Amino acid sequence: MKRLLAVLAIVFAADSRAQPSAGATVTGRVRAMHGRDEVKRDEIYVYLEQLDKPHRRTAGATPKRETISQKGEKFEPHVLVVPIGTTVWFPNLDHEEHNVFSPTSPMFDLGRYNTDPHGKSRQLDDAGEVEIYCDVHKQMWARVKVVDADPRFIAQIARDGTYAIHGVPPGKYKLHAWSYASADVVERVDASQGATVNVPTLNLQIGEPRPHLNKNHQEYDKVVY
Repeated sequence: MKRLLAVLAIVFAADSRAQPSAGATVTGRVRAMHGRDEVKRDEIYVYLEQLDKPHRRTAGATPKRETISQKGEKFEPHVLVVPIGTTVWFPNLDHEEHNVFSPTSPMFDLGRYNTDPHGKSRQLDDAGEVEIYCDVHKQMWARVKVVDADPRFIAQIARDGTYAIHGVPPGKYKLHAWSYASADVVERVDASQGATVNVPTLNLQIGEPRPHLNKNHQEYDKVVY
């Protein structure tokens, strides 16, 4: 009997873990716009910023880790949205030197390094859009949006522009829609336990990466090594 009860307890616990977390589901659609025309862009994210209990990283919290690889003279992926305190690693998977630097505040420069599957890293502790480039190859660029949000409530939109964020605790939020080189579009959300919150369609005006200089603030073709 004791063995049977123990087995049932394990099964019940596993079944409980398999159940979807309680809370609201926030759904909607984002349209990528260039002026008045709808356009296609895959790298669009939404995230929830809680207004009454901000999810800032606190002492003792488990830090999040992400990876942006240097491969084929590109950063992959070249767009991410991460919570405050995330450490981003930059492995070099090419057989040539690369460099990782950011001219945006707070600026950083990881220097040059050749093939390294582990790479170097940078912890991102300030909210904002971080521009990332390679000082060797002008075409290499990435954007990391650092946000004050619970990582569970950051989502990339689907190909049809829709999204669904599950398990949102009751509270008041701002839903942000964002893509690189574009200003956030924000909608207020009031989540209720177990409810589905349908957010009106958001129109996001799309921008493009602006021209950039090397880390010495010079044109790339003027670099002398």
